[in-house]
Amino acid sequence: LPNGEIAFAPATNPVVHIPVIFWSNLPGIFHTNVTVIGEAIDVTLRPSFLWSFGDGQFLITTEVGAPFPKKNITHVYEKPGVYTLTLVATCGGTWVRNGVSRAITGQIRKVSTRTIQITTAQSVFTG
Repeated sequence: LPNGEIAFAPATNPVVHIPVIFWSNLPGIFHTNVTVIGEAIDVTLRPSFLWSFGDGQFLITTEVGAPFPKKNITHVYEKPGVYTLTLVATCGGTWVRNGVSRAITGQIRKVSTRTIQITTAQSVFTG
């Protein structure tokens, strides 16, 4: 699996009360071919994602997210501060050998973290 980096936009100076867009470089479906004791095995993994936004809010989804203009994973922070984002990808799937498909027993988990600093909006009122 890829490394599971967390990305967000805006990448600099996200502010309170404005949605932040999130995504990861993990694929929605991962296909690979491995050789085990000389036998070719096709593996397909389908992850589900648990996003923890660091402020007590969570999101469970099968979406990996995407940069702007897509907004399929967003979060609004209510207070300024530094938050630790955590993404837990849990993968299950199937393997195929000689045309016979079997479920993979167990799960593969990948945990990624990153910090985000949320600031207050700078406003100027003129009268």
